[in-house]
Amino acid sequence: MATRTREKPAALTLTPAAEARIADLMAKAPEGAIGVKLSTPRRGCSGLAYSVDYVTEEQKFDEKIETPGGIFYVDGGSILYLIGSTMDWVEDDFTAGFVFANPNAKGACGCGEGPVHVGDLLRVDRGGGAPADEVCPEDADGRALGRDRYT
Repeated sequence: MATRTREKPAALTLTPAAEARIADLMAKAPEGAIGVKLSTPRRGCSGLAYSVDYVTEEQKFDEKIETPGGIFYVDGGSILYLIGSTMDWVEDDFTAGFVFANPNAKGACGCGEGPVHVGDLLRVDRGGGAPADEVCPEDADGRALGRDRYT
């Protein structure tokens, strides 16, 4: 009996627009960047935020998704919070950002730091329609942050 292996599906689905944005980011990446990485650091009153950054070193347990424009990594410790999510890139007259349709998000933070990532990074869609309109603060490195609750 021969052993067969099957390709494992990615934990996160990227739309063509998200893949194109990753290609654009990699075209402008700082020296030494090998890809772009999504993580869910613990922040805010609801527990987690989305963060997208350049990465210079591959980590052993990170999910690696090959896209036409470069490698997209998902933090190994964040995978369980992101399974089944879709990541899109959306632009309109006033904002541009990654939008996450995350079936695992159970609510947003109530401290007024809302779930929207504005500027050139992230916004969040919980699958119930358009992303919220609240502005999120930035972290110490100037990245926009949003918060989702996972219970």
